[in-house]
Amino acid sequence: MRRAYIFLTILFLFSVNDSLRASSFEDAYRFYTEGERAESFMERSESFNSALHEYLKMVSISTAPSARLYYNIGNCYFQLSEYGWATYYYYKASALEPYNEKIKENLSMAAEKAGVVVSLVKEYLASLEYEYALVVLIIAFFVVASLVIWLVGKILRLCTYIVGIAVLVGIALYFYYSFFAPLDAVLVRPSILHKDAGAHYAPVKKEPVFLGERVQVVEMHGKWVKIVTPDGTVGYAPCEVVKML
Repeated sequence: MRRAYIFLTILFLFSVNDSLRASSFEDAYRFYTEGERAESFMERSESFNSALHEYLKMVSISTAPSARLYYNIGNCYFQLSEYGWATYYYYKASALEPYNEKIKENLSMAAEKAGVVVSLVKEYLASLEYEYALVVLIIAFFVVASLVIWLVGKILRLCTYIVGIAVLVGIALYFYYSFFAPLDAVLVRPSILHKDAGAHYAPVKKEPVFLGERVQVVEMHGKWVKIVTPDGTVGYAPCEVVKML
């Protein structure tokens, strides 16, 4: 009886969560279309901010936000002329759907407005697709290895070695990119880079790094982040302007 109660409670919570997401999406879409039809600046701003609020609320209750959700958030920021934030969310959407041309097109427009060049990493698989592919390889390895135990054959043995090597390479790449590779980030506001972690340190350059610029994070220092820009400049920027992808 107790297990049934727990199961029904979990099922109820999931249904409530799904209904909240559906309601928020409908509200966000309604606000966004109202913003597109608005005639005054104030009406547009209010509608797009309301849509943005609903989409961000969906991110907060979602365990795995979709590319579509990130794309819609990017659109809201673009309509509000927040091109740094728009670029950031388009990059996040592109990471989940690297072959989506519409996302790439909007990313290019936001980057152009921000005055930066799009820097897309060549991705053959989205992060989730890569994990699925790795699971399939592991399963294939165990299937082929099991056949080798029961059936003797050079071809099966060769297949086991090939699949085993592919699995090891896949696992090594997964751990490298998950724990050791430099983190990518986007500047959502322009920032002067300093020579050390603090505004009292001398600037690396007089010119700020533009908002929307994609950078690599080297290390964290409290409220400051050491980054490398696309032209190789190294410096420190405040954490609040650097958003991890």
